[in-house]
Amino acid sequence: MPTERDTAGVWARLRAAGKVTKCHAGEFDGAARVREAIEELGVTRVQHGVRAIEDATVVRLAVERGVTFDVCPISNVRLRVVPSLREHPIRRLMQAGVRCTVSTDDPLCFANTVTEEYESLVAELAFTRDELAQVAANGWAVADVPVAARRARLAEIEQLRKKRIVTAAGG
Repeated sequence: MPTERDTAGVWARLRAAGKVTKCHAGEFDGAARVREAIEELGVTRVQHGVRAIEDATVVRLAVERGVTFDVCPISNVRLRVVPSLREHPIRRLMQAGVRCTVSTDDPLCFANTVTEEYESLVAELAFTRDELAQVAANGWAVADVPVAARRARLAEIEQLRKKRIVTAAGG
């Protein structure tokens, strides 16, 4: 459905009130809707966003504006947004500099967990431990939580990364 003309004003008022603005775009609709969400609505988060990969200028726009894509790989496959997990664009988006998190779209509809989303990245896309840690860190970096909680979780992720490197180097 097209974005109604008064929507941008609503999003602007929400941002002025200190709210995080997020929009569902780039799943069934293409890259143009991701561009609209970023440019017209001024969102900082896009639920899905995966079809932005169809237009390099939209990907660059997301990177330049620091927009986060909250990606739901399992539902993207089940809803036929992408043909398979192996063809999912999350890695290409991340390599292009888009901050991506991993989320469940609708656990009641798709009967999956966030853990299963991470497991699918490993099983189907051969995500490395460092890539998984980056996805987790991306989520905490933009989480709407107290700063102390954010810092603690990011430090924990970094500590786990270092521990793995030390362990791998030591044995």
